[in-house]
Amino acid sequence: MYAIPHLETKAEVLNVLEQIKLTQNKQAIDWVNDKSKKWVLAGISRAFTLMPIKTWNFIRFDTNVSESAYENVNRDGISLSLLGAIYR
Repeated sequence: MYAIPHLETKAEVLNVLEQIKLTQNKQAIDWVNDKSKKWVLAGISRAFTLMPIKTWNFIRFDTNVSESAYENVNRDGISLSLLGAIYR
């Protein structure tokens, strides 16, 4: 599952998805069925993406940036006036 973003061919990705289905684990099978859509695969696999591989390789595969931005909003406050935000 975690190898999918790093696999280089569509065949490798589809093979991993089939191997996951063979586990007979309902949650894993549901996950595979959800991720098997073309537009989802394009977002999780460089073999299916339409973006240049150089761009794909620069993308972070975690949510650290988003989470830190959210934390900063909570630290600085929300619904501040423009002047209040400047002083913060």
